Amino acid sequence: MLAVYLTFYVLVLLQLAHVYSAMPGVISTQFDSNGTPLRAMTRDEFVMFHLGFVFFMSSIFAFTGFLISRLPPKFIAIPNKDYWLAKSRRVATMKGLQSDMCWMGLIVGGFVLLIDYFVMDAAIRNTRSITPETLGKIITAMSVVTGLFVGRLLIKFRRPGATAPPPEQK
Repeated sequence: MLAVYLTFYVLVLLQLAHVYSAMPGVISTQFDSNGTPLRAMTRDEFVMFHLGFVFFMSSIFAFTGFLISRLPPKFIAIPNKDYWLAKSRRVATMKGLQSDMCWMGLIVGGFVLLIDYFVMDAAIRNTRSITPETLGKIITAMSVVTGLFVGRLLIKFRRPGATAPPPEQK
């Protein structure tokens, strides 16, 4: 998973390297509902904020997955945890959950990257930022992806079938 995260961060850096020289010295970063700029940052402040925010939003999920794997079962909220966190399954369950959290981190990081792309594009073209319609589509897409991700976790940790061994057995 480290290689996937490193690849993601290299792509973030390549994107910035590609657009940095084209960005103006001051970039509008906060907009009202009509797309009118409300606040701005210098180009270097924006780049540092962008890198920090993408890194934070993507890595917080990886850290959460790492943290969850070290918590006692009573602090872990997954469906049917008596079964999935039994001693015989705990290591595999935690490994899978860590991987799931890392993937969600990359999804969220990609969402932040997409939003910032529109901010950078608007700054370069000296046009209004993302339209409310486009923002609505992006947020809807992110909501659908998040819903599918949560649905996948619920299916993954569903109640085992009648032939499954009890929690305390292998």
